[in-house]
Amino acid sequence: MNVSCRVCRRLLRNDVIRRSLSDVTSRPNNDVTSGHSDDVREDSYDVIVVGGGHAGCEAAAASARIGCKTLLLTHKISTIGEMSCNPSLGGVGKGHLMAEVDALGGLCARMADTAGISFKVLNTNRGPAVHGPRAQIDRRLYRTAMQEELRSIDNLQILTHPVENLLISGENECIGVTTPQFPILSKCVIICTGTFLRATMFLGQKRIAGGRLKDDTSIGLADTLDRLGFKLGRLKTGTPPRIYTNNIDFTKCQKIATDEHPLPFSFVNKEVSIPAEQRFKYEMLTRTSERTKQIVLDNIEKSPFIEQDAKGPRYCPSLEAKCIRFSAIQHQVWLETEGLDCDVIYPNGLSISSPEDVQLQIVRSVPALERAEVAQWGYGVQYDYVDPRQLGRSLESRRCPGLFLAGQVNGTTGYEEAAAQGVLAGINAANKVLNRPPLLLERTNSYIGVLVDDLTSLGAPEPYRMFTSRAENRIFLRCDNADYRLTHIGHQVGSVDDVRKRILDETLENLKHAKSVLSEIPIGRPVAKFSDASTSIYKAFTAKNYNEVYERTNDIIPSNIRCLLECHRFRKRIHAEAIFDILYSNASREAYMENVNADQSIKLPKDVDYSFLGRSVLPEVIERLNFAQPDTLAAFERVPGVTPASVGFLLSRFARHNRDSRRTTARE
Repeated sequence: MNVSCRVCRRLLRNDVIRRSLSDVTSRPNNDVTSGHSDDVREDSYDVIVVGGGHAGCEAAAASARIGCKTLLLTHKISTIGEMSCNPSLGGVGKGHLMAEVDALGGLCARMADTAGISFKVLNTNRGPAVHGPRAQIDRRLYRTAMQEELRSIDNLQILTHPVENLLISGENECIGVTTPQFPILSKCVIICTGTFLRATMFLGQKRIAGGRLKDDTSIGLADTLDRLGFKLGRLKTGTPPRIYTNNIDFTKCQKIATDEHPLPFSFVNKEVSIPAEQRFKYEMLTRTSERTKQIVLDNIEKSPFIEQDAKGPRYCPSLEAKCIRFSAIQHQVWLETEGLDCDVIYPNGLSISSPEDVQLQIVRSVPALERAEVAQWGYGVQYDYVDPRQLGRSLESRRCPGLFLAGQVNGTTGYEEAAAQGVLAGINAANKVLNRPPLLLERTNSYIGVLVDDLTSLGAPEPYRMFTSRAENRIFLRCDNADYRLTHIGHQVGSVDDVRKRILDETLENLKHAKSVLSEIPIGRPVAKFSDASTSIYKAFTAKNYNEVYERTNDIIPSNIRCLLECHRFRKRIHAEAIFDILYSNASREAYMENVNADQSIKLPKDVDYSFLGRSVLPEVIERLNFAQPDTLAAFERVPGVTPASVGFLLSRFARHNRDSRRTTARE
C-alpha cells in the first residue's frame, strides 16, 4: 500500500517532475528542488493531512481507520482539536452534521459526550426532524480527549512541521508536501488549514499576521494554490472578548434551563461522561443596551475591519454589523462558560474588533457586565479560501488530482461543517489510495450530501452555514436516524468498525420489534390527545408529550419492550419513527424521492461549454455553469439563474448528442 522510498527518490530525479516543482512550488530563498534527492524524508505516506483543526482531525482519523498510512502535519500538537471560537457544538442543522459524522465513525460526537458541561435539544416545539442537539463544551477537556484519541489510532503519525508548498508531478498530480526541513511524499494530500491562508487579524487599527492569537498565518501554501491556478476568495470572521467570571452579576441574567436528562451525541454512548451534579443546569442570557449601540456607532471609524470587502458570516455577524444593519436596540448575549475549572466566560453575541478601550466600554455597557474585566480582547480575521466549485463531490480537486480540501478553506463556517467535510475527505483520500470508487453522498440521504453539493455546485460567496431548511428531504434526515442512513455505508468503506455496526444492527432489530408489538396493543384508556381506547400505543407515541403516553401505558407494555423504552434515546426515537410512519404517507414520500432521484441519476458530461444555452439564461449564469461543471441534472438546476427553458435546452442537447454517438458507434 505504501509508496517505497526507492520509488520516491526515483520520482524526484525525474526531470519533468523536477521542472514542475520548480515552476509551481519554489519561492525566493525556499527552492525545495535545489537540493539532492537525499533531502527527501525517508518515510512516505499514503495520505498527508495538513492542519489539526476539526476538519483535519476527522480526515486523518478516517484515513487511518480505513488502513492507510496517514500523517497529520500541524504547527503545534498542543492546539490539535482546539475550539478557536465558541465553546459549543451542535444546534439546528449543525447537530445533524455531528450525528452523521458519528454514523460514519467520526470523532467529534464522542468527544462532545466526553467534554459536554451542559446539553439542550433546540427546536423541541417543532417536529423531531428539525430538533437540534447542542452542548456547551469544556475546551480543555475536548482538546485533551481529541489528542488522546488521535494518539491511539493505528496507522496515524503526528508531526509538527509547517507546510510551505505542495509537490506536483509532471502530470499535475499532488504527490506530497514540502516543509522547511524536507519534502514528504504521499499519494494524496488533504488541506484543512481553516482560516490560516494569508490570514490577517484586526484589532482596532492594528493588523497582525495570523489566523488565531499566537498562531502564524500560512502564506506559502496560499501562494502555491494561487500558482496552481486555483480561484481564491477572501472571507472574514471574528471572535468576542473573553471575560473573567469575577464581577459578573448573574442575577441580572435570564436563566434558561438545560436538559436534565441529556441525549448523547454519539450512537455508541448511552449517557454523557460528566455527572449531573457537575454539569451546568442553566444557560445565562443578557442583552445589549441602547448605550451599547451608541458606543459602537460612535467608534465605528476605529474598526476598519467592518469596512473590508470580504464577506463575513451572515448568521453570526459582528456586533458592529448588527448595530449598522438592524434597528433593534437589544441583541442577545449568551454568557457561555469555557470549562468546569475555568474562570473565563465567552460572551456569544459580542464579536467585535474595536480597539481595546472601546471594547471595554462596550462590554461594561451590557447589563450584568458593568464591572467585568476582560481576559482576552476580541478581534476579526480575514483569510483566503478556495472556491469549492473547483472540487468534485468527493472533495478532490478537479484541477490537481490527489489534492483534497476540507473545512473552512472551502468557505464554510463552524466546527460541525468542517468535521463533516473532514470525515468525507479522509474516506475518499483513502478510497483513492486503495483504487476504490469515491464515496459520493446524496442530498436525499444526508446533510453532508447537501453540504457538499451546495458547495461544489453553488460555491461559497459568503461563509456557508448548515440549516435544516437547506435539505429538501429534511423530514427523513433526522438526527436520530443518521446511523440507519449512513453506518452501513461507513462499514462498507472501512471507516466504521464491527462494534459500531453490531450496535446499529441491534438497535434496528429492537426498533422493528418494539414498533410491531406497540402497534398491536391498544391504549385502553384516554391518553394525551387520544380519547379512543382502541388507538394503538404506537400511534399514541406521535403525541408531543410522548413521555406521558409511556408513563400512562407502561403497565400494559411487555417487560422486554418496557426495558427498551426506559432508555430516553430509544423512547425519543420511537416517537420520531411513529410520526414518520403514521403522519407522513409512504406513497407521497416515495413519489417525492422518485422525482429527486430521477434528476440526480441523469449524469452530465465533463468539460461542457454551456454557451450553447444562448439567451435562455444570462451570460453570468453561463459563466457560473462553465466554472462549476455540475455533474448531474439536479446540480445543474440548483445553479442560481438556471431557468426551465435552459433545462429543456440541456436535455434536448444531450439527447441529440447521445443519438449521434449511437449512430456513429453503429456505423463503426
